[in-house]
This record gives sequence, structure tokens and C-alpha cells, in this order.
Amino acid sequence: MRWRRPEPAAKSMVIYRGADGDPTVEAQLVGNGDLRLLSIRRSGVWVFSDVDTIGWWNWHTVSRADLSRLVGAGGDVLEAVRVAVAPGAEDETDDEQRVGGIFRRFEAWLIERGVRFTQDAYDEHEA
Repeated sequence: MRWRRPEPAAKSMVIYRGADGDPTVEAQLVGNGDLRLLSIRRSGVWVFSDVDTIGWWNWHTVSRADLSRLVGAGGDVLEAVRVAVAPGAEDETDDEQRVGGIFRRFEAWLIERGVRFTQDAYDEHEA
């Protein structure tokens, strides 16, 4: 787990936003060209963790070198991620299940194409 937030995205697309705006899942391209699928949850986090923890950030990162294996030359990788992960299963009845389903579909999509990814997390704390 990191001690600082990940670098900001250069470009992003919202994949899922909970009914009250929380949690969120975004497909992002970062400054170095890597692809990141990022989830941020803030609602009620302090109840389940340290008193000063106000957000859980979780993400998977794919190296820019592997993006051509996900989309053809000139293809929109963020749109490709949306198409690959957006359809939800009927049993995804709450935010936690929906976010988990999105990440499972993302992982399956990458594995089908032989693309490696890394995982990371950050606990956001009160200033």
C-alpha cells in the first residue's frame, strides 16, 4: 500500500458512480501512458477502519507497452475498458458487488489477452 495518492490522471472516463456519487470507478490514462482502473470509496470508510481514514483507493495498472494488445492502433483504450467491464451481472445488487464485478471483469479481460497488471492501494486520511 502506498503512503501517498497516485499521480493524477491525464485523461479519464467514469465507469461507475454509486447512487450518491460514492463509490466511483474510473478508467484512466496517466501521464506516462499507463492505463489505470481506479476505485475510490469514502462513504462510511471511517466506520470500518482507523478514525482518521476517510477514503479507500484501489487500482490496477497496465503498462502502456501492453495497451496495443487491448486495442488496435489508434483505438480508444478508455472506451475499450468501458465496453469490457460495464455490463453488470444481475447479482450485483449493491455498490460493493458492482465495483468488485467491474474489477473481476477487468482482470478477466486482461488475462484473456495475456496482459499483465499490478495492483495497489492508498488509504486517504484526514489532513
